[in-house]
Amino acid sequence: MDKPSPNSGIEALMLIKACLKDHGLKFTELHYHVPGSHEHLKHLTTGGTPRPPTKESITRIAKAIFAMTHPVEGASDATHYNPVALWQDLLRGLNRLGKGKLQEDADERRFCHFLLDLFELNNEPAGERHEPFLERGCILDSRDFHGRAEQLHRLRGQKCGQINGGRKIGKSSLLREAGRKLTNWHPRHAFAYVDMMRADTHTVQGFYAEVASAWGLINSPTSNADFSLCCKEESKKRHLVLVIDEAERFTSLELSQQFDFQFFENLRAVSQQCLTLWFGSKKSLREFAKCSENVSPFNTAPVTLLGLFTPQEAASFLTSVEGVSFDSRESETILHWAGQHPCKLQIACYNVQLKREFGRSLDEAMHDAEIEWNSIKTLEEC
Repeated sequence: MDKPSPNSGIEALMLIKACLKDHGLKFTELHYHVPGSHEHLKHLTTGGTPRPPTKESITRIAKAIFAMTHPVEGASDATHYNPVALWQDLLRGLNRLGKGKLQEDADERRFCHFLLDLFELNNEPAGERHEPFLERGCILDSRDFHGRAEQLHRLRGQKCGQINGGRKIGKSSLLREAGRKLTNWHPRHAFAYVDMMRADTHTVQGFYAEVASAWGLINSPTSNADFSLCCKEESKKRHLVLVIDEAERFTSLELSQQFDFQFFENLRAVSQQCLTLWFGSKKSLREFAKCSENVSPFNTAPVTLLGLFTPQEAASFLTSVEGVSFDSRESETILHWAGQHPCKLQIACYNVQLKREFGRSLDEAMHDAEIEWNSIKTLEEC
């Protein structure tokens, strides 16, 4: 395939800006769609001679574009542009610049690689710089997970348990971290994480297919009875763990018609025999997982309420990353603004760390942190 021209990255950046403008959008609006990208966009769009694009900055721009052109179900009515038309126009233009062609059904990962190719950044060593405060979604790297020792200890001892708490408090990250620790807890195990926000899990067949894929099963269960039998046989060979996250989605009209009381009763029965079952949700299972007598089959499942960090966890968060330190003024400012909220601490630490790299003041860093936090709250409310 043809190698991109030396200027293909610059041309791609100009094309993206022009295409956004044609759809009534500004380039700087991208950071609202991927929190944490504000500084990367800022240094690419300032006057004079901007800093050269990096693998990180282009990846975040690609993620922002993909989020903007593939809005979450239920939030698309809030847009003032046509996401599909914007995506098609962007692909038509970018395909004229790069090596290879990107199809309209490309996923986020392929789009990121495509854009990095245009900027000739795909050959940079992966992971050459670890950004400990960058992740705003679920923490997928144990190096970035902090605290919650008590909650992890409680989960380890629960055959069926639930993590309840508000948005951006760390429920998914805790459940994922528990899954990573299974290697130490149960060397022979099979772990399945089912996110009920995903559309392909919104039917019983889709749900069981996701579990089967995660457990490495050749055949997917097709019914509650199949699932029960499958768990019974597989549990003879390894410890089975199933996490159902965003479980409050079961309350929606669409899902409540798909997942009846027999589904939940069967889950409970299996968990009592041969399956460790953990839920993550904003509210208790008793409020939505009902059986025929309008009583939850999980009424005895212990609840772990996930809230703010303890004062000790919040303070130690600032010193938890090797090679990263904050002076006394920075630490005081971060803790005063973020309190003990995990996500706000991440945002504050990330922006204060960036202010050194870009030569900005502490006040400017905290101003950007406030903008980012407000944008996250707005997106969560959509």
